[in-house]
Amino acid sequence: MRKFVVTLFLIPLISALASCSSPEHSGYHGYLFYGKGSYLMQFSLRDGSLSVFTNLGDKTIHDISYFGKTKLLIAESSSVNRKEVRGISWLDLKTGQSSALYSGVFARYLAETGLIVYDDGGRLFVVAIGGDSSSETIFTYRLNQLSAVLVVSNDNVLFETSQDGHRQILFYDVVTGAVHPLDQLSAVCRLENAVWIDDFEQLACNGQSSQAEDAGYVLVDLEGAVSGRLPLPEGKQFDALTYVKDQGALILTERWRGLFGGQDKSAVWVHNIHSGETLRLAENQRLGKSVVYTDF
Repeated sequence: MRKFVVTLFLIPLISALASCSSPEHSGYHGYLFYGKGSYLMQFSLRDGSLSVFTNLGDKTIHDISYFGKTKLLIAESSSVNRKEVRGISWLDLKTGQSSALYSGVFARYLAETGLIVYDDGGRLFVVAIGGDSSSETIFTYRLNQLSAVLVVSNDNVLFETSQDGHRQILFYDVVTGAVHPLDQLSAVCRLENAVWIDDFEQLACNGQSSQAEDAGYVLVDLEGAVSGRLPLPEGKQFDALTYVKDQGALILTERWRGLFGGQDKSAVWVHNIHSGETLRLAENQRLGKSVVYTDF
């Protein structure tokens, strides 16, 4: 599969996105990759421009994640004999090479240990890449019980379950293989749409609604201690997507309903975690729920 880049206005299927406005030069650099149907898209942090990187043909992209400096893990689906088949593959952004890995619905790479955590739709597994060891089960869950999985420091993993309206964040220790609940963190934070901030060893997460003083995005450690609230623009609803460590950039999506027709609208923002500056990179643009940053 060859790498190719096509500007938006050349592709009628997604030409509606071409109307988005963006700063001439934001001061940030690099690109965000994300999936849109069968397309792998590339969004520029520098000027908010958007292009198609490649097309996976008859496959639909559901989730992408980091898999080393030049590769992505892609959770995808295809139709086989009128049945949806879900799988996980990798794609090399430099060479265009790709290969299937597992049957599953999403995966996360643990860079320091060379492990992959993946979900087959009912169980979380951990397996070594390139090794001959079999996978080990981390957690077994019921349908729709698992809501989020996030890699944090030292390749440890957080995952959140939801049952009968009760949310709980659990911690997977990659060294011991033990799983234990984080009750204090669960009380103040939702893991869905949370991002790990490496610089602070803290989560940027949506505060639980019961914590009125912590409404909006807060910084919280794994013990559940809230250190502060992010100074994001008031009156807007944000979802965090990823954190770009070398630029101190927290990437967010703003969501709202339009005044006419009630259509969902969105915009892309960047918040500098050190300066507190927040900048809108592009309006009328939706990046999806999973993105991966690259500097090329």
